[in-house]
Amino acid sequence: MRNIFKFIFVLTIVMLTSCGSDSIIIQDYYRIYPPDEYSDGYYIMCKLACADDPKIENIIIVKWNSKNIFIKQKDKNGKFTWYRIKAKSKTLTCCNNDILTGPFNEFQVNNLIKNERIKNLEMRSFY
Repeated sequence: MRNIFKFIFVLTIVMLTSCGSDSIIIQDYYRIYPPDEYSDGYYIMCKLACADDPKIENIIIVKWNSKNIFIKQKDKNGKFTWYRIKAKSKTLTCCNNDILTGPFNEFQVNNLIKNERIKNLEMRSFY
């Protein structure tokens, strides 16, 4: 009987401590967060929230590898645009002044990926 109480206690502690943010880890501390009280749609930002790190809201698609993040966003006018976060050093790192460029259209993003031979992109969509 005592072992059952221990088991239930341990299970309860594990369940309570595993609760947390539903964020999706991209690279380093870059995360995708679900809609919440701060945003109506999914958004991407650095968990550390350094002053120069971008926050892009209302994301539809994210493609990334260790050096690049491509973000498709739906703006307030319903227009779809792409942005790119490019690593300033070897890999994307929060608080490292990674480079935000854009907006781009779909054709421009596909050309960037092709011309710079960007490979191994993972992808998530948020419709």
